[in-house]
Amino acid sequence: MLANMNRLVVNIIHESGCDRRAVNELIAEAVEVVVFGSRAVGAHGSSSDLDLLVITPYKRRVISHGLDCVLLNPEEAENAFWLGSELASHIAKYGLWVSGRDDWKSKVRISDRAIIRKQDRISSILRSAAQRWQRLHPLFQTKYRITLRRELQRLNLLVRGMPVPPTPILDAEWNTPVHSGQDLFALASDHYFLESRHAELAYALETVWPTSVDSQREAVTAGRSPHMGCS
Repeated sequence: MLANMNRLVVNIIHESGCDRRAVNELIAEAVEVVVFGSRAVGAHGSSSDLDLLVITPYKRRVISHGLDCVLLNPEEAENAFWLGSELASHIAKYGLWVSGRDDWKSKVRISDRAIIRKQDRISSILRSAAQRWQRLHPLFQTKYRITLRRELQRLNLLVRGMPVPPTPILDAEWNTPVHSGQDLFALASDHYFLESRHAELAYALETVWPTSVDSQREAVTAGRSPHMGCS
């Protein structure tokens, strides 16, 4: 099966180190297979998983080292929930098709639900961090800051109707002069989850967010250490 694929795709699968037999089985019974994430754009590290979207009528649990699968049946791939999701927009923009047609791709539109889900995710991070902040080791404070910064970057793209790129690209963009911590702080402060009725989240943001852009850039540098790798 792999022999019949585009050479670039074969190389991606081989380099990932995942079980080729498992990949072959998935592809053989699938309607559509798409590589996404950092390996699809060549921004991966040596430990990055192979991310696959598999559209198949035979959904089953897949366990293989180095392989991370999103399984959908054909009906789910046409569902408004999927077509409006953050992941669908990411795959439509950055995915590398292994097999099948990409008919659903033209129907993808980032939905209000996807934006609200991201806002809720940021709210949850802030609450969790603020509750334990003073007890956290500085390394874990840095991890929280990196996670928050990335999620705010993603939210910033979603509210503008733009697909979210793989995490290494987000990190690289953060290091460019056009991006600043103050811009993301303003974005967070402007959203509904930091309105006056959610004053505790505003306090949490002030607790977690570094006081300067320089400290944010130090945080993202720390995020590239081997212990904080991203796909």
